[in-house]
Amino acid sequence: MAALEDCTQFLSALPGIDGGDLYFQRSASRSLSYSDGKVEEVSSSSSAGCSARLLRGRSSAFAVVSGVERGGAARALAEAARIASVEGGKVPAMNFPIDRVRAFFPENVDFFGETDRCLRAECGWIRQITLSCSANARRYVVVSPEGSHAGEAERCSFAAEVIVERNGRLESGYDAFSMSGDAREFFRKLSAKNVARRALQEALVNLEAVECPTGAMPVLLSEEAGGTIVHEACGHGMEADLVFEEQSSFAGKIGRQVAAEDVTVVDDASLPGLYGSFACDDEGTPSRRTVLIERGILKNYLTDKRCARLYGLPLTGSGRRSSYASLPMPRMSNTFVAEGSSEQGEMIQSVSRGIFVCRMGGGEVNTTTGEFVFDVTQGYLIEDGKITRPVKGASLIGRGIDALMGIRAVGKRLHMEPGMCEKEGQSLPVTDGQPSLLIDGLIVGGTAADR
Repeated sequence: MAALEDCTQFLSALPGIDGGDLYFQRSASRSLSYSDGKVEEVSSSSSAGCSARLLRGRSSAFAVVSGVERGGAARALAEAARIASVEGGKVPAMNFPIDRVRAFFPENVDFFGETDRCLRAECGWIRQITLSCSANARRYVVVSPEGSHAGEAERCSFAAEVIVERNGRLESGYDAFSMSGDAREFFRKLSAKNVARRALQEALVNLEAVECPTGAMPVLLSEEAGGTIVHEACGHGMEADLVFEEQSSFAGKIGRQVAAEDVTVVDDASLPGLYGSFACDDEGTPSRRTVLIERGILKNYLTDKRCARLYGLPLTGSGRRSSYASLPMPRMSNTFVAEGSSEQGEMIQSVSRGIFVCRMGGGEVNTTTGEFVFDVTQGYLIEDGKITRPVKGASLIGRGIDALMGIRAVGKRLHMEPGMCEKEGQSLPVTDGQPSLLIDGLIVGGTAADR
């Protein structure tokens, strides 16, 4: 479009500017929640707007205009130029370059009730079943001095939480299925009953769980544990803005060993169909595979255009934002530990006393020190090389680099788990993954006396 080319030329001609962009976005979402045998809420929303960002040294001048009226982009550019104290030529006026967006959701939602009835027929201990489904669609155009880029994304998710009660004891289980790509394909692939059954199975296992012992012991993370430690305790510390704001334990460690020799960590937004995938980031940079750690050696940080320019780093296509009203920043996409060569069964047999973690929950991490505490939502004792009793009340305590260095074995099968990642108030879809990992040096927090 000629108007987009005019904006590119305008941005290129601004004096004293180190870069910038004009970002247009339209988005739409639909969701449905179901609980206690009935539909609780149906909602839909849409938004549209644009923003202008001008980079000058370490500062960003940022202006936002909501809506799609002609001239909105010109107002945003003029305001950003005023904030940055730069004088340019006439700001080009243009129509909004994105047509209306719709989020697909099936007309027939009987599968919610069918799933609820099916599970209750299978188990008499169910107290509550909560099901939710969402579909989101987004289109965006990024205009920069380098040209213009268009992108789009559809993401859908279905989740189930089941609460069971036996002899006065309540336990819960959770599972979800998420996908990026064509929404119709998502609903064709979705088996709501299987998702809900996995949540029910977790709840039933938790009914049998015993108090978890406490102390330092080997921890075997199954591939289904979902890469939480890699994402939270390590991945955020490799985002370049945190590194150079001295908020990362990985600062200054490029080229140094930060993990066991068998450990390779990758961030790759170009993988098709995963929840954190995209063709180009929110600055118009094509997605790519970035090796963060290679055989234990720290190789790269995740960068956006600002960090790459300020610190002389390769551009990794990691500049992401949650909407047109937010500034882009370095963010993870699909982050995972690459496959190794160990069999999970052999790892289990090598442990005389430890914890086998099947599912991870929430937790806390200090990116500056790398210290973390994560909840275990489903885990088992390992005793004399065998998985025995399920445990409850377990948590994992450690430090990111120590955990990476303590990885004794890496499994052969990679498993990916979708999720949402929060940073500075911006929530974005991501995928975390790992094979089975046997880690020494972690502290297991629990509710039973150590024996």
